[in-house]
Amino acid sequence: MDFFSIDPFAPPTNETLERNLDALSRTSPQAAKLIRAARPREDLELVELESGVWTGAFSDGRRLASARSPITEAERLADTVDVTESAGVCVVGFGIGTHLQLLAERMKKSGVVMCFEPDIALLRAVFEKVDHSKWMLATNFVLLTDPDDGAAISRALSGLEGIIALGVKLIDHPPSRPRIGETGTRFGQRFADVLKAFRTAIVTTLVQSETTLTNLLMNLDHYAHSPGINDLRACALGFPAVIVSAGPSLARNIEVLSRSGVRERVIIICVQTVLKTLLARGIRPHFVCALDHHEISRRFYEGLTPEDVQGVTLVVEPKANPAILDAFPGAIRCIGDELLESIVAEAGLAWQARDTLKPGATVAHLCHYLARYLGCDPVIYVGQDLGFTDGQYYAAGAAIHDVWACELNEFTTLEMREWERIAREKSLLRAREDVFGRRIYIDEQMATYLAQFEADFAADAEAGLRVVDATEGGVAKQHAPAMSLADAIEQFGASSPAFIPSSQPVRHDPNTLAMLKSRLIRIRQDARRVNLLSRDTVRLLKKIRRSGGDVQRINSIVERVHRIRDEVTQLQPAFRLSQFLNQAGTLNRVRADRAINLDTNASPLDQQLQRTERDIRNVEAIAESAQQLCSLLDEAAGVFDGTPKRTRDQITAHRNAKLSRRRVAAVLHIDFEQGGLGTLRSIDNDGIAGMCPVRLTVARLLSARRLREIVCLTDDEPRLRAALGELADRVCYAPLDLDRFRARTRVIGAARRFSASSWRGGIAGLTCFDELFDPWQLQKIMERRNLDAAVLVGPDWCLVDPSLVDAIVERHLEHPDALRLTFTQAPPGLCGVLVDRSAATTLGQNIASAGTFATIGALLGYVPFAPQSDPIARPMCVQIPPSVRDLAMRCIFDTPHARAQITQAVHALDPVHADASALADALRHNRLRPVLPEHVILELSARPRGGLWGGWLGQGRSMEEPALMPTEAALSIINTMGPVSTLTLHGMGDPLDHPALGEIIAAARSRGIATHLRTMCSTELTAPLSDLDVLSVDVLAAGSETYQHLTGQDAYDRVRERVERMMQERNERAGELGLALPWIVPRITRCDESCEHIEAFYDGWLMAGGCAVIDPRPSIDPAARIQPLPLPGVARERN
Repeated sequence: MDFFSIDPFAPPTNETLERNLDALSRTSPQAAKLIRAARPREDLELVELESGVWTGAFSDGRRLASARSPITEAERLADTVDVTESAGVCVVGFGIGTHLQLLAERMKKSGVVMCFEPDIALLRAVFEKVDHSKWMLATNFVLLTDPDDGAAISRALSGLEGIIALGVKLIDHPPSRPRIGETGTRFGQRFADVLKAFRTAIVTTLVQSETTLTNLLMNLDHYAHSPGINDLRACALGFPAVIVSAGPSLARNIEVLSRSGVRERVIIICVQTVLKTLLARGIRPHFVCALDHHEISRRFYEGLTPEDVQGVTLVVEPKANPAILDAFPGAIRCIGDELLESIVAEAGLAWQARDTLKPGATVAHLCHYLARYLGCDPVIYVGQDLGFTDGQYYAAGAAIHDVWACELNEFTTLEMREWERIAREKSLLRAREDVFGRRIYIDEQMATYLAQFEADFAADAEAGLRVVDATEGGVAKQHAPAMSLADAIEQFGASSPAFIPSSQPVRHDPNTLAMLKSRLIRIRQDARRVNLLSRDTVRLLKKIRRSGGDVQRINSIVERVHRIRDEVTQLQPAFRLSQFLNQAGTLNRVRADRAINLDTNASPLDQQLQRTERDIRNVEAIAESAQQLCSLLDEAAGVFDGTPKRTRDQITAHRNAKLSRRRVAAVLHIDFEQGGLGTLRSIDNDGIAGMCPVRLTVARLLSARRLREIVCLTDDEPRLRAALGELADRVCYAPLDLDRFRARTRVIGAARRFSASSWRGGIAGLTCFDELFDPWQLQKIMERRNLDAAVLVGPDWCLVDPSLVDAIVERHLEHPDALRLTFTQAPPGLCGVLVDRSAATTLGQNIASAGTFATIGALLGYVPFAPQSDPIARPMCVQIPPSVRDLAMRCIFDTPHARAQITQAVHALDPVHADASALADALRHNRLRPVLPEHVILELSARPRGGLWGGWLGQGRSMEEPALMPTEAALSIINTMGPVSTLTLHGMGDPLDHPALGEIIAAARSRGIATHLRTMCSTELTAPLSDLDVLSVDVLAAGSETYQHLTGQDAYDRVRERVERMMQERNERAGELGLALPWIVPRITRCDESCEHIEAFYDGWLMAGGCAVIDPRPSIDPAARIQPLPLPGVARERN
């Protein structure tokens, strides 16, 4: 019967519900769909009061709103939000919705009101009775229902970035708080993560606008010559892509990637940080992606040749640092960019517009978008931990390990550096659960990246595309089911290779470069015109401000302003580029517009004046941006004439002129007999090219352009003048308390002798710079001579590079209030450190109380109570060529071996003017083997230790070996060692087992050998504590249960108390220097059993004694989850 058209199973139509759902569907379609499909709660009674306001309660008495005054209650909550300060508000709890209505009416369209409500049945019940459609349509309202769905939150916020930038407030609806409970807390955390992701993107855009445009202009040559990505579209349709990131879990998958035939079955796309790791394993990714702004990224391509990257294409966002594109030796494809297109398209070239990709928050996101552009499905992730798996930041073999290589020794391990890399961000860390249910740290940045990934993965799922998480570690990711890489390749791998259009390195065409330069010059002329017209506009707008409300005069001025506006907007792309630089000004205009719209009390004339003030500030900002654009275009045009590309932010000429008046001097503490290691040497004899070490040092420093003077602290000025000869009158002199200086050097030198060739990485993080000075005396001389900053150099640093000295001074002068300490990673002896007076005063005043924390090492290292990101990746570190950084030699004239090495290496060079690169090359090519061993490890006992740890130490060893080394043999070995050598007593057995331990230590001490005893300290020390330079104690854990599991002994409390007692005894001798021997170093071995103890152990012992070590596991066990990290090549060669 045709007239019967009603579905008997459909609920009866509810007009109120339909109006609400129609309004909600505009901004929250998924929530509206869920509500439509739900049944209303039956335990809820809703009542409309006489005032027309609704209230309600559950059958158990819990209320949704006040029974008598729901509007007053809602107003109290709404009053907690200042809508002029917060453009967005997110309320946890919908309740009846009256509080949301009030917020929406106040916010209007100028902001966004969000609400989290997980009870869909409650929403259905409310929406059937209470009409919220009017206010939902009148504002930007978003309803969220899943506390864990970060993707839904991201979708809800998409397009509202301008509002988010003005501030968002998260509040609870008090009546809903007990009902929602922990679910609301989970939502709040996830909401904060997503919000931070959006804010990060916004702040990056605002703060980095100049850097972004600078990089784009510096990369214009590559952009014009690279083939782009257009021909890659859908070239691998249906092929799986494997995206390789540098997370620690990569070690679990890299073997699978290296298997024969894998590259032919999948498309391999890697992030730049892991490229060299893959190449070292014989894995050639099809693509490597890059987008980093920082020049330090060039390190990921150090040492690569065109042959190394044959078949590997760099796909790069042209806003990446130009150092990346210039460093990569292979084929490059630049992703399309709107700003560069506006420049190149009108340059007279035969040009095809370049395809773009969605901007990547990280390089891994960029890899994902590239994979989808290629047509790949599924996308398989490996190494994308998004967390610090097993207390590790990077995968084994990461490029950063090569950077750290020159710092590594038996007191600074990769395991330490990896943990410190995490702990340096302590304030941003949060604990999560990893895919195996274990505790894992992530930081705020990773949390925001996770939110962005999950939003992308959710969008893929809705489009029918697949994502596989084959990381096998780290945090779980929504919309990305877990699977091993081997299984994923087996299931999804193609049967034959994809055809990927080839690309080759392209030579830059001179005619193309000339046309680009001409184009930049024309745009620069237009930018100058934008600047002038904007300044004219400001003058006219100020006349409006002074018009006194004369409407006729105002209208006349406005007409002139509009004519100028029309002319300016035609000056493209100069105006567009100026606007891009003025992103902060644009945001300020949005903020001003919003304030004007929310001010309902202002008269029309007041609003006109407010808009005039807004426009004056905005046009002034455009004028400044246009002027800034002129400078950038001049600089970019100069690149085509051979000017070096800018790879970092630079100081303005005006500011530079002002700061050049600061007083910066080199300061040398002169000890004629003893060097920074506490060993004997001479600085006024046996020199190079007829100059003694101190004279050559001063001669080289006099070549530095940025030093006002050279100040020598000495207790024997006549002797120093005689050594300097004709240079004597070109330096200044001041008294040195030599006894005090030597007492400090004795302690510092004992620690530094075990890391003498490392610029950093000594015991307690000590640097080569700590060998050079006494903080108290430095503070005094800087005050006396009114120095703003001092460059510390040793009198035997006769290879110090004056150009590097100038570089650290210039870096300090760029931002002296922020860059109070500047340095390089040069090997000891090639460059000093700059310390400003404030930092010197802090060190000098706290030397007695702070002890090991009153050092340069502490300022550059990890300190638990004041963690900071690693300075080597911050502006305070001046980047140097890898050939210099990785030299791994002590370039100081303070040992017989160093004197012979330096003398031979520099004989063919200009001793006064040779720079660090030339010196490093000469030293490397003329490397001499030491006549005597520099470091000896003596195993006094081979008696097996108990427990797992004892087994690891003895793995592969024969039990037939003598249990104890004969005393005569030990003494004989010591007698062959030189006075600058170092000795470690350690082995399969504990050295404390040897009855002649005290005699052996005394023999080493009598020869001036720095002695390090490594023991479990399970029995009392038999030798005097004061005879040792370093005492390492394998405490191994932060709890007795794990200690017993590792050692087979129930001795944890006894060992810990013994170490604490020895530290107390040592500290009582520290006196005003704050330091005393021996250095006492608690150690923990990173392994499956102790991994959870590392944070408490490391921070606890650093605070107690100033130093601690995280050791690698002594041997490899394929069954263990945690393996020792492989040493980088530079460290292996040095060892």
